Amino acid sequence: MISLNFNENDFNEKAKEFREISEKLNDTWELNEKMGKIYLVKKQKISIQNKKEQEVEFGEIVIDDASAVNSIPETIYSIEYHVVFHPSYQVPVLYFNAHSDDGRFVNFDDVSKIFVEDYELKQYKDEIYQIISQADHPILFKPFYMIHPCHIHEVLSKFPESKNFILTFLTIYGPSVRLKMLEGYEKFYMEKEVMANI
Repeated sequence: MISLNFNENDFNEKAKEFREISEKLNDTWELNEKMGKIYLVKKQKISIQNKKEQEVEFGEIVIDDASAVNSIPETIYSIEYHVVFHPSYQVPVLYFNAHSDDGRFVNFDDVSKIFVEDYELKQYKDEIYQIISQADHPILFKPFYMIHPCHIHEVLSKFPESKNFILTFLTIYGPSVRLKMLEGYEKFYMEKEVMANI
């Protein structure tokens, strides 16, 4: 059950539990600790096709040569996600950094292009800048992007039956920054509950 009053000890307990499940599922989450503070880390690569704006009659592109499909240039981004307990907001917060395949840090103006399709970018650009901020990581003291924590507590409180608020948080917010979650976390909790009732 999600308590409406999170604290750092609750976060630490649920982060350790989440990491144990991740290990059983062969997911790649790591549990890191620095200066007595715990945070979760996951690294993944994302491939984005580089698109140029084209005017296309009837909204379709027809490709006659099958090899041309593979010739569309793409950029590979390395994304590092951190789930950290935010001391002021008292909720888990998703921090992330992105680097292109040449090692270049992705700047704030370009980071939204990784997560939003070009055709949506014009429509949602203002909303993106209200959701994603750049701030110092509260443990590493380095600049990271983050999903702004203003409404996280309110959103999580709508799921009082959740067994792990970190899992609920990642399930809700992770897809907005292309964080891939393996299936099986929910099943683990259901099996755990069944075993407890035997």
